[in-house]
Amino acid sequence: MESPRATTVAMVSVLAAYGSALLLQRTAHLHADIVVATVVIALTLARTQRDADPLDRALACLVLPPVAMLAAEIGALIPRHPAVGGTLFALAMATTVDLRRFASRIAVAANVAALPLVASLVLPAVGTRPTDHTHTLWVGLSTLVTAVWVGAVHLAIPIPGPGPGPKPRRNGTPTGTRRRLPASTRMALQTGLALGAAFALGRLLWPTHWSWAVLTTYLVCAGTRGRGDALHRGLVRTVGAAAGTAFAGVLGGAFAAHDAGAVPVMFALLALGSWLRTIDYAYWAACVTAVLSLLYGYFGQPAGDLLVDRLAAILLGAALGVAGTWLILPIRTVDILRRRVADALAALTPLLAGPTGAPSSTDHPVHRFDAAVAALHPLEPALRAHHRLVRRHRPGPHPVQAIDAVRACVEPAHRLAEPAPGHTPTTEARTAVAANIGAVRRAIGRRPGTPYRPLPITHRTPGSPLTDLDTALAGLATIFHPAAPEPGGEYRDRSGPAPG
Repeated sequence: MESPRATTVAMVSVLAAYGSALLLQRTAHLHADIVVATVVIALTLARTQRDADPLDRALACLVLPPVAMLAAEIGALIPRHPAVGGTLFALAMATTVDLRRFASRIAVAANVAALPLVASLVLPAVGTRPTDHTHTLWVGLSTLVTAVWVGAVHLAIPIPGPGPGPKPRRNGTPTGTRRRLPASTRMALQTGLALGAAFALGRLLWPTHWSWAVLTTYLVCAGTRGRGDALHRGLVRTVGAAAGTAFAGVLGGAFAAHDAGAVPVMFALLALGSWLRTIDYAYWAACVTAVLSLLYGYFGQPAGDLLVDRLAAILLGAALGVAGTWLILPIRTVDILRRRVADALAALTPLLAGPTGAPSSTDHPVHRFDAAVAALHPLEPALRAHHRLVRRHRPGPHPVQAIDAVRACVEPAHRLAEPAPGHTPTTEARTAVAANIGAVRRAIGRRPGTPYRPLPITHRTPGSPLTDLDTALAGLATIFHPAAPEPGGEYRDRSGPAPG
């Protein structure tokens, strides 16, 4: 669960940005979309840049205003030229996904650039905005103020991080071979085409509420970690959104249009959703959907009157998002798992070479290993759900158990980084465990070679870090089987079926 301190800091950022946007809107007599977009961007930016370095925060201040102005122009274009505006929106979203394959700073900029585009999907709730370009400039200024507020609050109230070392990768996916498109490009095509379909069908079925389907499609499709993750997210998003819509329908009766009493309730739901998000995405989906329903009610569209349409649009958007990831150049979640487990083992290998310096150093191998382990966490919900579904009918090792095995390496890895006096492992034992890491990595990559061999009895000491590491490697070896030679000398993969 997210710490109360992290949630508090995020909400302080949101409230500060909200206050500035409200002051700007009233002083300059601007449209209410300025305020709504500010809250959406501030909330997401406060979460995604919680542990960002100063350069990333400066980059957000540079990227957000022009992209926010572009999103405002696209949003103004959609009512007048729906096909052109929808196409531009889908292309812009797909571009932010494809840019994630470049250097880390570009990937950070791409993630930040997506925020104003997502926020623009919430703005139809506040009605038609002015089409003059002056309003677009005000949007850019408000977004810049938002980025500054988020950075300033995080600097003033720092959140304890995971410690020194690199941060977990947020978008690591299999890169594929030279003959195949990069994973990020495949994800960009999935996102762009799914959004295009959601926009077309949404405009056809709900001309004034098309954004509900488009927003759900984006949340399900963009940034998913394979088709299994997309299916899980689609189901969770639908269930959570249905609960949030029903709750808002009950709660909305207590507030009339433009009732200021609904505003603190919306902020309280955002804080609750942010706090519970790390437990289950369904809580976040429920809270955000409830907030959106209350927002529509605040601007004169009671949630109860739109309940069926909202649920239908959410269901359609989820279905389109899942279909995009499954039918358009699909990526299997288990393939992403293989890549990240192999990355974690690669980060573990330097620890077996001998003393590597003080673990307090930010570039110490143990911190790179910790970051690689953290990159496995986002894959767990979908794989865990699949395991619960099939374990009675498909006994034996399941890919999700690889995450447990890698986590079992964390504690002995830290003990190996700080060996107790008089308990330095022998060179032979280190070499044997390093060879087993190589064997498991080859099995993960479906490459032939010497298979995993248990650490010899002469080198096994109960409670020693190397023994514990080798035990975890044995678990991985039962999940990822090595390639087996065929009569003609070729090798084939012996791994069993895996989830999407």
